[in-house]
Amino acid sequence: MSVTTNILVPLDGSDLAVEAVDVAVGLAKPSGGKLTLFVAADPEAAAALHGFADAADMTRAMAADAYLDQVATRVEEQGLEVTRTSSDATSAAVEILDRAEAGDITMIVMSSHGRSGIGRWLLGSVAEKVARSSTVPVLIVPSAGRGN
Repeated sequence: MSVTTNILVPLDGSDLAVEAVDVAVGLAKPSGGKLTLFVAADPEAAAALHGFADAADMTRAMAADAYLDQVATRVEEQGLEVTRTSSDATSAAVEILDRAEAGDITMIVMSSHGRSGIGRWLLGSVAEKVARSSTVPVLIVPSAGRGN
């Protein structure tokens, strides 16, 4: 019996998030799985997302949709089915966990910006919160020593 893989990939507009997409594609492709791309457009992610906006007056939701379209096109070119979703979240971790529980998600692949010490204490770690609370396996793609 073959199980269809449906990997949830939370995105925040960063280059590191796109690396997580590449990892998820590598995991899903052999099984003919699919990816669910999700942007929790919380205020912290807003600055990165506005880089994908065509006009200064675009809302966060519109910028998130433009970003999702761009990333989804790359995934579809790999021959995978893609679902796109976004939210104006106040807590990205809660939204990610809710999406994983609400859908037929079999795994979460996400990036971590590698905050430590006071930065992690002040800002928290979305990846850590998701990994601790998820009911499905979570693969965290590390920052590989990049700055925050």
